[in-house]
Amino acid sequence: MADVNVNVPGQGLTPFAFEQLTVSTTLVNFTTATWQPSGEAPAKAALVQVESQPCRYRGDGTAPAAAVGHLLAATDTIVIPSSEACALAGFIRSGGSDATLNVTFYR
Repeated sequence: MADVNVNVPGQGLTPFAFEQLTVSTTLVNFTTATWQPSGEAPAKAALVQVESQPCRYRGDGTAPAAAVGHLLAATDTIVIPSSEACALAGFIRSGGSDATLNVTFYR
């Protein structure tokens, strides 16, 4: 697979961590130890790709609901553009089956 460049204006970013998340009927956030490792700089951005099944996303710190939030379909990709946004990002499944997210963190 080719390298993916994350374009966040004013930031030259390098990938440093990856996680795969299962999104079900309760709120799922990024794993703090992954995006903000102890004693290291936190992620400045995250690339999120929905692998399977739809989910909802909110970036304001409020939990999304099955019918509330930005709808992400399977294969959709979004960029979470800052450390602050990584801390507030939340996901929940939108359909009858769990979603899977592939997340690469950059700093």
